[in-house]
Amino acid sequence: MKYMIKDYEYYLKQEKGRSENTVSAYLRDLKQYALFLDKYHHIQKVRDIKKKHIEGYLKSLNKKISSQSVARKLTAIKSFHKFLLLEKEVDEDITKSFTTPKSAKKLPMVLSIDEVIAILEQVNKTTPLGLRNKALLELVYGSRLRVSRVIRH
Repeated sequence: MKYMIKDYEYYLKQEKGRSENTVSAYLRDLKQYALFLDKYHHIQKVRDIKKKHIEGYLKSLNKKISSQSVARKLTAIKSFHKFLLLEKEVDEDITKSFTTPKSAKKLPMVLSIDEVIAILEQVNKTTPLGLRNKALLELVYGSRLRVSRVIRH
């Protein structure tokens, strides 16, 4: 099964154009899934995976991690099984009846206006670097950009 996961990695990167973070998360989830299948059901081949095995895996996860994490892992598993069907490694997608539970969306933490003003007052506005930093901070705050997006690019 590890070879199929490797092929799936290529598929995610090259054909689907998924981000490094998405690919990394999916692969981590699938390696845990494959480990469970091997350890508890001695499954080495994707053709041997049955719906009951996935149900058992999800039940084991529900005891350990949040519903959001279970939903993400299920999304990775469903995507992997669709890939297996596409590659004709299996005859049917056994995950199609699984529904991914919707998780409650959390509002992002945001700074108050006073906190933003306090940060901007700390910036040295007498140097080109300081002016650049002030402009970047104002852009990030004024555009409601996520910090994770800003630091990645």
